[in-house]
Amino acid sequence: MTYKYDLKSISQQTGLSNSYIRRVIRASKYFVDKYSIKGNNNKLLFDSNALQIFIEMGKKKEEGYTLNKALEQVEQTLTNRVKSIDKPRQNQEQSQSNYQDEMLINKYIQEVEQTKKLFEQVVTLKSELSQSQNKLEDVENTVKLLADGRSPREVLKEQLEYSSKIELMEKDLQTEKKQLIKSKEIENNLTKKINTQEQELIEVRSQVEKTKKIQSLYKELSTLGIFSGKRKKEVQNEIKILESTVH
Repeated sequence: MTYKYDLKSISQQTGLSNSYIRRVIRASKYFVDKYSIKGNNNKLLFDSNALQIFIEMGKKKEEGYTLNKALEQVEQTLTNRVKSIDKPRQNQEQSQSNYQDEMLINKYIQEVEQTKKLFEQVVTLKSELSQSQNKLEDVENTVKLLADGRSPREVLKEQLEYSSKIELMEKDLQTEKKQLIKSKEIENNLTKKINTQEQELIEVRSQVEKTKKIQSLYKELSTLGIFSGKRKKEVQNEIKILESTVH
């Protein structure tokens, strides 16, 4: 939206005096807030919607309407026209915002699912390590049950074979223990990451709900008339509170 009209240009195009224009501004904060901004040195600048409002006010003044009555008439005739201009843009912005929110939520959900899969892999690795420890215990028990009726050479040979197997299995066990220690660290990190991502997902959903609520309040605010001052103030306060909590 371009704000290219100041008080002087509004007066030139409508034939209204500066004093009358200022009276309209003071009497209708709704139009000023919605269709104007403050430029350098707090100079008020207006858009084309505001110009149209002042043109209609000039017509009503010529017809003999008081300022307040003219404002009421202008608001009734222009509100629907302004809405028809703003609504497609608002719908497009809201649709784009909803799409971005959904994309963000889906991204967090995918990350949580990937983290859970890694966690399941760690649990599987722990189970395999436990099975290896059981096998080593079985071998040790077998060695202890060797019969005494065999020759020393046979017993020694078998003991050497078992010792070799045990040594190899102990090396494997040490390697798996190291992997377990590493997997526990990974498990702890993954658990923390899952908790963090779940909290972030909750926060994102909360932010989305607040954003939708703010959009709804702005929509309601745009439909309120100049005689709905109390409700406008309530809606504006609620918007201010919600916007302060949206990151």
